[in-house]
Amino acid sequence: MAVYGQQFQLLFEHLPHGLLILDTCGVITYANINAGRMLCCDSVALNNQNFADYLDNKDVFIDYLKESLIPGNNPHFQMQSSYSFNNNTGWWKIDLTYVHSTEHSPFVFVVLDDITSTMHGEQKLIQERERALQATRSKSEFLASVSHEIRTPIHTIMGMSELLADTRLD
Repeated sequence: MAVYGQQFQLLFEHLPHGLLILDTCGVITYANINAGRMLCCDSVALNNQNFADYLDNKDVFIDYLKESLIPGNNPHFQMQSSYSFNNNTGWWKIDLTYVHSTEHSPFVFVVLDDITSTMHGEQKLIQERERALQATRSKSEFLASVSHEIRTPIHTIMGMSELLADTRLD
């Protein structure tokens, strides 16, 4: 079993996700290498730091954390949060699971995924959609205007032609 413990430790350290273990107050007790990279800090230096301090919407995180600790509530939640610290900004997807067992003290397991590029892509798509809708509105307005400008003289010409056709020329 000790061999598996070492393998799990290596696995946790080198996963492409940020992995954190928090106490029930949200204080970091363990961070893998990728979590340290995502938080722009050495993973050991993250110990005893409050994870919520790294989030822009820390109140939402704290509310979710408190809810997950209540017996009978869902011990798992996901959220997205923007972050901005040390001149770094971006977005994380956060998966949080409250782990409680009679064999150890309760803790909170957090998986971080950097979704900054996904969020920028979504924002770019929204902007492109707005530009396309504006172009469609402009085209419709142009066609309505051109149609009106063409119909008005045609109606005048048709009216004058009818008057001339009905009038005897002497």
